[in-house]
Amino acid sequence: MNRKAGKVSKRRAVRESRRKPPPIPRSIAPEPDERNDAPEDTPEDASEDAPEDAPEDVPEGTPEDAPEDTLEDTLEDALEDASEDDATTLVRSDDRKAQYDGIDWKRVPHLQIRDKEHTRGNPSWIYKYGWPLWHRRRQKRWWLCKYCHTHKMRGGEYDVHTSTSSAGTHISAKTVGHGYDRDGKIDFALPPNTSSILHRLQLQGVRVSQAVANELASSFSQKAFRQALIDWIVADNQALRVIETPSFRQMIAVANPLAAQSLWKSANSLRAHIFAEYHAMIPAVIQHLKKARSLIHISFDNWTSYGGKRALTGICVHHLNEQGNVEDYVLGLPQLHGCHSGENIAHVVAETLQTFEIDKTRLGYFVLDNATNNDTAIESLADKYDFWAPHRRLRCTCHILNLAAQLVIWGKDKEAFENDNLNMQVNPGPKSPHLPTAN
Repeated sequence: MNRKAGKVSKRRAVRESRRKPPPIPRSIAPEPDERNDAPEDTPEDASEDAPEDAPEDVPEGTPEDAPEDTLEDTLEDALEDASEDDATTLVRSDDRKAQYDGIDWKRVPHLQIRDKEHTRGNPSWIYKYGWPLWHRRRQKRWWLCKYCHTHKMRGGEYDVHTSTSSAGTHISAKTVGHGYDRDGKIDFALPPNTSSILHRLQLQGVRVSQAVANELASSFSQKAFRQALIDWIVADNQALRVIETPSFRQMIAVANPLAAQSLWKSANSLRAHIFAEYHAMIPAVIQHLKKARSLIHISFDNWTSYGGKRALTGICVHHLNEQGNVEDYVLGLPQLHGCHSGENIAHVVAETLQTFEIDKTRLGYFVLDNATNNDTAIESLADKYDFWAPHRRLRCTCHILNLAAQLVIWGKDKEAFENDNLNMQVNPGPKSPHLPTAN
């Protein structure tokens, strides 16, 4: 604190010295009798000839054309008179002051300059086209579009406290003064490999009638293409990242350029779309289950992904539909958190049944394998849905037959039949005394 006070006093002293030059010392000033060019008028006569409105308290040695205090000097004086905490918050470098040139603060009284600059990593590209500000009422980081504000357009303010995607979408829009991304100006002209079929025909000089153009425009449906792509990925158990591979995208582009434009950019976007579609279909599945002509029977099993990162519980339902036909389908695949205990399994199963509004009056039997944690899970579900666990707990016949077949074929040590290097080594056994030995 003493160091800061010393710096403030030193700056003030330097500025005062610029405004008011020091008077000439008496040891250097000439004596009155040595001034050969002194005027004949005495100081009293000179004062009488002076104008009436002349200032009387002008200090000696002050130049008449001394410059007035500039706006920057006034601001610095106000900062120096403020407390040290206020000065620490408000004082900023010249570069940062210039960063906010062009803001009409009267139009945005709810915004102010941020007290802290970006400290982690590189700042987002959106700040090339907007100001980083702070919302006073909401206490959040805010972004103000430079073009919209300077041209007095509506909007242009976005919350960037947790994400900058909204501001990025705004500045990348195909409108006047916008159309930028992290790489600069966006070229909205379609390249040759992604243009429409109609555009390609026009480039080749082919004259297309309006009827044909309308037919070409209506022949492709982005919604139908995306739905077919999802059905193919789910039905054939394809990896979600298949849409990111260059060979797949090239194949789709050759088939239809409009379809290539409709592809999701990443596997995460496709995953989010599949989840959104699953949740959108839940009400329809609930109504379908209410029309079942039998009790709704449940089967579930647990899987662990490669590497043991995720544990999933597959839950299936089996019932008769309105026509009396048997239906079997997957109801959910929730993630199992924690250990594979019966209580955790029962918890995720109960949550799924509750989501699809399957109560105890419509709940049938449970078909599970012989794992002991499944016994505990059925006991927990019995307490929740009020049924007798041994009566509702059925064993999976296919699982029992599979275990019996493995025991007949491989015995107790089925790992010995794995084609590992350790199991493929031949044990020579004891050496026979009747075999000849090499000399």
